[in-house]
Amino acid sequence: DVTGVQTCALPIYTVLSQKSGTRIQARCDVYIYDAFGVPVSGATVTGHWSGAATDTFSVTGDTTGKSTDYSNSTTVSSGAAFTCIVDSVAKTGWQYAPAANKQTTSTVTVP
Repeated sequence: DVTGVQTCALPIYTVLSQKSGTRIQARCDVYIYDAFGVPVSGATVTGHWSGAATDTFSVTGDTTGKSTDYSNSTTVSSGAAFTCIVDSVAKTGWQYAPAANKQTTSTVTVP
């Protein structure tokens, strides 16, 4: 019902490692869609990193519903893991529906 309370759902996101010299950081891409599968722009995603990086983030999505955050850069060895965890999603006039999430955590391991 488009006239009722609209929901934000987090259906999928991916985490990729990136290298800069000897330092490594991870990228977390979070995609926000409404209950009809339409991208939601301007939603703010808050979360945190664990494992090789332990910082927090709050990022606002673009017109495609994509929010991107980069972990702190660190020097780690092969096998180290970066985990991106989404804590909440907010947008004025919308209600976040955590039960509709397909994924809230994603981990990448340094090769």
